[in-house]
Amino acid sequence: GLDALDRDTGKVTLHVPLREHREMLFYEDRSGVFWIVHVTGGGLEVFDRKTNTLTHYSFLEGHVSDALPTGVMAMLEDREGTLWFATLGNGLLKFDREGQKFIRYRHDPTNPDSLGEDDVAALFQDREGNIWAGLHMMAPTRFATRPPLFEKFKNEPGNPNSMRGTMVNSIYEDREGILWIGSIALNHVDRNTGQYTFYWPAGPGVRPRPTSIIEDRPGFLWIGTGGLGLTRYDPKTGTFKKFRHSPTDPFSLSSDHVAQLLIDDAGRLWAATFDGLDRFDPATSHFTVYKLDPQIPALDLAVKEDPQGVLWVGTHSSGLQRFDPAIERFTASYKHDANDPTSLSNNRVNSVHFDHSETMWVGTQDGLDRFDTKTGRFKTYYEEDGLSGNVVSCILEDERGNLWMSTNNGLSVFDPSKQTFKNYSAADGLPGADLTGWGACFKSPSGEMFFGGFDGGVAFYPDKVVDSSYVPPVVLTDFRLFDRPATVGTGSPLSKSIGYTSALSLSHDQNIFSLEFSALSYFNSPTNRYRYKLDGLDHQWHEVGSDQRLVTYTTLPAGRYTFRVQGATSRGAWNEPGLELAVKILPSWWNTWWFRALCAAAFLGVLWVLYQVRIQQMRRQERKLRDVIETIPTFAWSALPDGSVDFVNRHWQEHTGLSTERTIGSGWREAVHPEDLERHAEKWRASLATGELFENEVRYRRAANGQYRWFLTRAVPLRDERGNILKWYGISTDIEDRKRAEQEREQLRADLAHVNRASRL
Repeated sequence: GLDALDRDTGKVTLHVPLREHREMLFYEDRSGVFWIVHVTGGGLEVFDRKTNTLTHYSFLEGHVSDALPTGVMAMLEDREGTLWFATLGNGLLKFDREGQKFIRYRHDPTNPDSLGEDDVAALFQDREGNIWAGLHMMAPTRFATRPPLFEKFKNEPGNPNSMRGTMVNSIYEDREGILWIGSIALNHVDRNTGQYTFYWPAGPGVRPRPTSIIEDRPGFLWIGTGGLGLTRYDPKTGTFKKFRHSPTDPFSLSSDHVAQLLIDDAGRLWAATFDGLDRFDPATSHFTVYKLDPQIPALDLAVKEDPQGVLWVGTHSSGLQRFDPAIERFTASYKHDANDPTSLSNNRVNSVHFDHSETMWVGTQDGLDRFDTKTGRFKTYYEEDGLSGNVVSCILEDERGNLWMSTNNGLSVFDPSKQTFKNYSAADGLPGADLTGWGACFKSPSGEMFFGGFDGGVAFYPDKVVDSSYVPPVVLTDFRLFDRPATVGTGSPLSKSIGYTSALSLSHDQNIFSLEFSALSYFNSPTNRYRYKLDGLDHQWHEVGSDQRLVTYTTLPAGRYTFRVQGATSRGAWNEPGLELAVKILPSWWNTWWFRALCAAAFLGVLWVLYQVRIQQMRRQERKLRDVIETIPTFAWSALPDGSVDFVNRHWQEHTGLSTERTIGSGWREAVHPEDLERHAEKWRASLATGELFENEVRYRRAANGQYRWFLTRAVPLRDERGNILKWYGISTDIEDRKRAEQEREQLRADLAHVNRASRL
């Protein structure tokens, strides 16, 4: 049994005897209901704490022994307060509080979306709200607590109570709420009971292939077929009346291939056929046929009435045609012009729709066209503008003014005010990708939309097709080196699973690695989106789908990087800032800082040695040069560009008695004979000004005896590559002996000249 214990006194205050004396669990839900579940036997009991009474529930079907393992293995109260029970042998149970009954989910071999098996061992609710059922012998099954966005109509092999055929050619809901689906048969669907009834208007075994279904004002159901003409069904009597083309009857249906039917505002029935536009007269059962060119077969595919009562006809290859019922004539034709981007985008027009603002939209084989009645021009939207597929089959408008259209790649919804598209695919719950065919679509008075095509049919309320607000976290699921999974352990860069790693340190030869990631959203995981980038390498995000969750980086140079990845549901927000993984690529030993520092130090050391060697060589050369300069029997000197002396050799100092300090600048003037100083200085200034060679004879005083001796002074400029003077170099050579010899020679000449003159006298 079950005992209630008073914690303060430690005494049992209540004993509840139970029928089952085996393993059990108990749980009090948020409504205060006390549940007692048994692992085996009869299942569960509910204890009323107010009356202290037990209510027993059994999941056993028929008279089955209680010893069979049919009890409850686990129970779960989800966030909405719904109770789930995992049973052995009876599948998964959900408690309906309002109806006070259990809803059973069991394995159905004919339904791949059913529970994998009936033995359920555990239950869990994830952060997205999904319920996971852990099965006994199979992988877990996920139950979405949110209802599916779309109701599908498909043929289920092995299920006789499912649609006949795979393609939905037409779809229509009559005034009684009965859904009619045209496939290979006429499917009558009672959506309240889920019961399918099949009609074969052309006779048993003859596939009528209904291509269009519509209900007229008297309540007759008209069915256009692909090859068997037009059929009228009377729901009251259950009888069919056929209308076929007859070559001998000009008032018969123009063609047995009926693409689309229309009941206009006047209640008249129109049929777009493969050989014209037909109007039906119920009084005579005659058809009047209208064609743009009576000599050319008119493959009409669609017909729509505009607010002014004009009919617009879409054709297979002749573009869009305007027909005025008042004058019973075609008044305009619009075709594609490859040289005019404002013309109709394609000559095959699959559908025509007028929105609440009376704007005409045209679904073609190559884009969605908006027609401007004032200019006669078309504005086309393609896949590059966001359309899911360029083949637009049928168009409907919801209460918000958005346009829903079936395409060769799912459903697209277009917001004319924002000029944006949203797209839905098989991953969102559609029966398949291709919903084109015969332009099957219908909007019921309640606002429910129906579309059909090659991959089946679908129904939905547009206002209930909302994007999930759930923002999934992202985790790393795999780390690979050179395309091989990296294991955790010694010698591996992973010390723990990559899912729990926030930083990686890789050697220089581990610079080719891969990272796999996943967003933890299971409601519709194939539509999850991802974007990633590697800071330090990438400058922008790379956005990918759920089929590209593995990214590989090759031959990364040494450095520090940060891998960032974010996830989102199909149309949800990104989980910013997302997941970050610090990645450090270590340099090779020859690229480490200490090795580079050592190399730099060695290089600097070599340079220092070479520098010292060069300095020594230059000093030796300088000493040799200085020895030469100091020992030559003449004055050697140098001056700056402005003429200031900055060097004199030892011979000058010994001769003049002037030290270097006294000589530099203009101190040399002290040694010049007063009679020569002005002339010598003038010629030196002239050479400084012109840059020409300097040469002059001048007398310098000898310090030893105070006498002056003649010297020949010469100087040349040193120039840079631009011709600017950097320095003057000069020498002064003693020419005293030569001067005396010249004077003696001149004196001798003078004496001889005097003797000659005297002898003549």
